[in-house]
Amino acid sequence: MKKVYKGRKAQTAIEYMLLLGVVVALVLVAFKTSLPRLRTSANIYFNRAEISLLGKPNPCGDGYCCSYFEDQNKCPVDCPGGINACPPEPTVNSCTGPGNIPIAHGGSYIYYQTSVVPCADTCSSQVRVCDNGNLSGSYTATSCFPACGPVCGFNGCELGETCGTCPTDCGACPLNCPAAPGGPLAHGFSRTYYLTSSVPCGDSCVSESRTCNDGTLSGSYTNTSCSPSCSNCPSAPGGALAHGASRTYYSASSVPCGSNCASIAQTRTCNNGFLSGSYTNLSCTETGCLDCPTAPGGFLAHNASRTYYRDSNVLCGDSCQSEVRTCNDGNLGGTYTNTSCTVGACCVYGSIVFIGCHPFSDVWPPGSVDTCNGDPNFQFSNSCFSICPSTMCTDIFTLSGAFPGSGASPGGCDCSASSNCYVYRQSITVPCP
Repeated sequence: MKKVYKGRKAQTAIEYMLLLGVVVALVLVAFKTSLPRLRTSANIYFNRAEISLLGKPNPCGDGYCCSYFEDQNKCPVDCPGGINACPPEPTVNSCTGPGNIPIAHGGSYIYYQTSVVPCADTCSSQVRVCDNGNLSGSYTATSCFPACGPVCGFNGCELGETCGTCPTDCGACPLNCPAAPGGPLAHGFSRTYYLTSSVPCGDSCVSESRTCNDGTLSGSYTNTSCSPSCSNCPSAPGGALAHGASRTYYSASSVPCGSNCASIAQTRTCNNGFLSGSYTNLSCTETGCLDCPTAPGGFLAHNASRTYYRDSNVLCGDSCQSEVRTCNDGNLGGTYTNTSCTVGACCVYGSIVFIGCHPFSDVWPPGSVDTCNGDPNFQFSNSCFSICPSTMCTDIFTLSGAFPGSGASPGGCDCSASSNCYVYRQSITVPCP
């Protein structure tokens, strides 16, 4: 068993050695195949880098021995003595494009066909390349944009452009008048001038309007102002008064009650040194009106009124007599002094009866009807009259009820056959005792 094991171990070692030999052989074969290719690629890379850094190598036989690329071994024709002499660098020129824009050799710049295009159009561009001083292409505008509004130099003088902002489209601006009397005057503007700077008092200034038109000022007057030569009124009451000015004066410094200052006012005007009018008071005061503090019944203001009565009491059947008294600046009009009036009480007494003898055709009272049927004033014992048997009739007053101070007494009547005795009865109202 032990011998078998040792033999197997030796066999495994041999297998590993054979495998390692195969791997080494493959690596050597790979190097033999790859190394020439790697060298060629490296040469190409370094040659390109050299050309980029040093430039294109000069060819052998051009008469120049450039040590970067040639030597006595590589090109004995150009380098017999081993002297280094590279060919001169070729001359390369830059370009100056439109708009004085510098462009280096090999460089480029974008130019446009026009600087402005209509609002809805698109700018046309061109890339121009500099080749040793020669610039390709033909476009010259350095910028371009759509004209969606007024653009100076495009479409003529448009709304929003003026001769001042775009003389190219709108033309040169007209000239102003810098030497105009009274100061510079812009084109198209006018100013009023006067023939003289002053005129006699009462006269009118003569004027003209002068207009600036493209640097030329019309007209000929040169005075910028004019005024009449009028005198003032230095001694006017209240202080000096200029010519043409006015001031209000009053004939008195105050007015009594009921008057107003406007009624005594006067406006005085200064005219070339002369002051019109004659009033001299500068102010006026309206004097206050007096009241009536002692009026019967108490204080009464100015212009106020109150009703007064002649009597404080009157009898039954009489009327109270009144008047209205008014206070005027402390004076109370009228004469009545009682502030009230009372009518006395009335008493009604019985009927007054009149009995008289008259001819048959007479009646009482005079003017009444012939008979008294139905009239309460002609009743006595429910009859209109009584026939007395006597020929004489005595007039007697009789009272039905008290009648103070009447002096009448009861009586009878005595009438002839040809006469009648009439009765008259009436109630009476008199003041109460």
